[in-house]
Amino acid sequence: EDDVAYPAVNLDVHFIDVGQGDSILLEPNGSGGNILIDGGRKGEGETVVQYLEDQGINELEWVVATHPDADHIGGLIDVFNEIEVKNVLDSGKEHTTDTYFEYLETIDEKNINFEVVEEGDYLDTVTAEIQILNGYNDSSDLNESSIVLHTTYGETTALFTGDATVDNEAEMIEEYNVEADVLKVGHHGAATSTSAEFVEAVDPKMAILSYGENSYGHPDVDVVDRLRNADVELYSTYDSGDIEVSLSHQRPIIQEEQWTGDGEGEVSEPEPTPEPDPEPAPGLININTAGYEELQEITGVGPTIAERIIEYRESYGDFDSIEEIMNVKGIAEGRFEDMKDEITV
Repeated sequence: EDDVAYPAVNLDVHFIDVGQGDSILLEPNGSGGNILIDGGRKGEGETVVQYLEDQGINELEWVVATHPDADHIGGLIDVFNEIEVKNVLDSGKEHTTDTYFEYLETIDEKNINFEVVEEGDYLDTVTAEIQILNGYNDSSDLNESSIVLHTTYGETTALFTGDATVDNEAEMIEEYNVEADVLKVGHHGAATSTSAEFVEAVDPKMAILSYGENSYGHPDVDVVDRLRNADVELYSTYDSGDIEVSLSHQRPIIQEEQWTGDGEGEVSEPEPTPEPDPEPAPGLININTAGYEELQEITGVGPTIAERIIEYRESYGDFDSIEEIMNVKGIAEGRFEDMKDEITV
């Protein structure tokens, strides 16, 4: 793997703003071999497709689905339907959701070559030297099966970690050289990833946090402090939107302003869940029971979105939280902000 020929001047890495999720494009400047890592939630698929089209990309050599959580594979369904995809690299970890089954069915319908990851292997591409540091795991935690990609382009390196956990990190430190100039922070900055030992071993110059409005406390304040204390430059899709890092043969280049937030407290979160009450709060519209007309009383919901909410309920069952309504096509973070004080589950 020492004599990889890099056909492009730079390898541009695009961290696409898909809200609370991941989607990363590796685009060799001036050459083919585009690679997409994850696609965000189902409702963000069109965002990813539009971003690819804006970059003039109508073909992907590889799509990597790091693991089968909906905030990573949901948007890939639109990508498969609207962009020519040559190959899919999958973790091999199965799931039981409708989104996962639709993901598999669409790959089959489009006759896309489907490969299951082998840890330690290199991705079959001339785009860069890309080694797979983690893959399928027997654990019931889907995040443990996250595909992790270590990318070398000239003298520059990047590490894409999906939602890999601290246990995965410990194993990778033992088995591989994880050092990287650019780190995609694991699991949107959750406390379950990015251990102190991992930060020390990776020793990144810059780290990108991909997250959106959420009730999970992402990014975790301790993770943020850990990275800052290691003199790592931090960038956030929540703060900057789409982020582009250019890997030259010598060093990574970024034009964005660094993120100066502190972590979990910065992201506005939904009101704390009250004690269980058999009756919803007065005046709020229950998005699990409201009909077509009542749904249209919610700010930002017209006939089309009301139909989509009902279709979503029929396909996936009741919403578990009000945040889940952002999985409905047409309801992004801005629209959710306008409606969140009017709805309940």
